[in-house]
Amino acid sequence: MNDRLKQFIEYLGISTRGFEQKISVSNGLIARFLSKNTTIQSDVLLKICDTFPDLNPDWLLTGKGKMLHETTPASSSDGTVALLLEQIKDLAQNVGRLQAENNELKNKLARSEERLAASATAAAG
Repeated sequence: MNDRLKQFIEYLGISTRGFEQKISVSNGLIARFLSKNTTIQSDVLLKICDTFPDLNPDWLLTGKGKMLHETTPASSSDGTVALLLEQIKDLAQNVGRLQAENNELKNKLARSEERLAASATAAAG
């Protein structure tokens, strides 16, 4: 089952951490399951199935059938759009965080340059 879960996460195109965030479990929980090849708890399986209704639980648990439920083109498209919107939201949050970090680093650099200039002036005078 762990190999199938890895395959599904790869199919989604997200990191294990991103998957953990999407199903609202603690940081590293899925990674530990996958790395130790242990059985995933039923409550975590329920979260996975609730979060990803297109995922075929029979496939995940037993390997029988296809990874995804057979869907109509409209519902498949809706699921894809929802997934893309979620990814866009995540990326936008990352961009905002990186912009704030970039501004903080620019401010620190400016303060360092000011201190350096003041030290140079004091040493020359």
